[in-house]
Amino acid sequence: MTLKHWQCRLATPADEVHVAALQVECTHQLGLAFHKDLLLSSYIREIGGLDKDLINRRTYYVVEQDNHIIGSGGWRDRRGRPASDLEAHKSKFLPPCICTVFVDPDYIRRGVGTAILNAAEEDIRLAGYHSAELVTILSAVNFYASHGYRKLDNSVVELSNGSLLPAIRMSKHFDDHKSGDDAKASEGTKKGGDPQPGSGSHSES
Repeated sequence: MTLKHWQCRLATPADEVHVAALQVECTHQLGLAFHKDLLLSSYIREIGGLDKDLINRRTYYVVEQDNHIIGSGGWRDRRGRPASDLEAHKSKFLPPCICTVFVDPDYIRRGVGTAILNAAEEDIRLAGYHSAELVTILSAVNFYASHGYRKLDNSVVELSNGSLLPAIRMSKHFDDHKSGDDAKASEGTKKGGDPQPGSGSHSES
C-alpha cells in the first residue's frame, strides 16, 4: 500500500476505539510467527491492549493517514506510581518505559514505527532522562534493536492462566546515540528498509 501523506500527533480519547482495534490486528498478524495464537489472545486481553492512562498523560502518539490511524505507541514515566515509600524511592532511579509501538501491517517498513518511537524518545529526553527501557515480545526485538536498544536479559510476560509468554528486556542510553536529524516526524516521508516493528512492547510499571 502506498504512503501518500501521514502525520504523527498526540492521541486523544476519540482515538481509543481505533487504536485498540489496530493493536489487536497487529499483535495477531505480526506475532503469530513467534508465539502461539492462544498466548497472543491472552496477552492482548490482559496486557497488550491500550492503556488509556497514557492518553490522559499525553505520552501516547498515533500516526494517521487520511483520517485513518495506521500506527500508535507511547511511553510511561514510572515515577510516582509505586504504592510504598520504598518503591517510590526506587522509582526515582528507574528510566521510563517505552510501552507500545504498533503499526498497521499494510504500512510496515515505511517509517511509521520510527516516527512514533522518535516522538516518545524526544519526550523522554525533554523530561530529563538519558535512557529508556522496555519489555517486548519476540516479534518486535529486531525493530527495537535497529533503533539502538540492547538486550538486558530474557524475560516473560506472566498471564492469569499461568502461561508464560517469552519476552526480552531491552534498554537504550541516549548519550550513546545520535539525537537523529530525522527524529520527530510530524509529516511522514517514506523511509525504506525499516525493520518490522512487530506487535509492540509491554511496560513494567
